[in-house]
Amino acid sequence: LNKITKSKSKAFVMTALAFIAISLIYRVLHPLYLWPDYNNNIRMVVLSRLDAIMFGVLIAAMKHYWVAGFELIKRLTPVTAILVVLLFYWWFAGSLGLMESKSIQVSVFTVQAALCSLLLPWFDSLRNHSIPNGFISITSRLSYSLYLMHILVIIMVNKALIKLGIFEQVYNNPFLLYPLYFSLFYFFSWITYNQIELPFLKLREEKFNWPSVVKASWVSVTTVILLIFVF
Repeated sequence: LNKITKSKSKAFVMTALAFIAISLIYRVLHPLYLWPDYNNNIRMVVLSRLDAIMFGVLIAAMKHYWVAGFELIKRLTPVTAILVVLLFYWWFAGSLGLMESKSIQVSVFTVQAALCSLLLPWFDSLRNHSIPNGFISITSRLSYSLYLMHILVIIMVNKALIKLGIFEQVYNNPFLLYPLYFSLFYFFSWITYNQIELPFLKLREEKFNWPSVVKASWVSVTTVILLIFVF
């Protein structure tokens, strides 16, 4: 696309839109589901949810190529925030109509991803440049590891609570459960970011050979083996 359009910005946007279209088409091609099947075939399938990443990509591109649009979205944050709260309330209320409407099943995650991405300019403005290691900066840096690790942490914690015989007591108490989840999310994500993500990123700056690959990947290979053993 870059060669065809002769424009990095256009190629960037067209690529993101293509992936958004792929996710939508994937959902359109599926029948109307009841919850267990919808959860397994739509909500938990990566191809169905790629558009979420692409909306973030588009906002990043907007900040780089169209600053005025980025600032406009930031000024509209109160409206976006209200819509996000209403959407979350809809989920909390039992996602009314989701199991009866194909159009809702196709569009709800796209709408959710788009609304959440529209909050990014506001979060971006929270960065305190005098405190580079602030919470927002750390979360941003660990975001991909948080995405990868959170479900594994949830499974691990739940299994541990069951083995300890305290699952019901902790799982039904959000003031115990969520601090436990979140602290372990960040702990393990910090490890994977520093021991897996960064070594791979540094490969760009090193001579690409077997020693450099082994140096970058030994932790990730060991982690995969451990995960297979544990889960």
